[in-house]
Amino acid sequence: MVTYDTYITATQFCELLKKIAGLGITIPISIVLDNARY
Repeated sequence: MVTYDTYITATQFCELLKKIAGLGITIPISIVLDNARY
């Protein structure tokens, strides 16, 4: 699990998705995005 205590930009998120896609994972994965303020 990856967590951040700051924010992530749309550009950073797209880069993350590209890196995940490049891993060649052949099974479904879930990515949970939570923008709630705590």
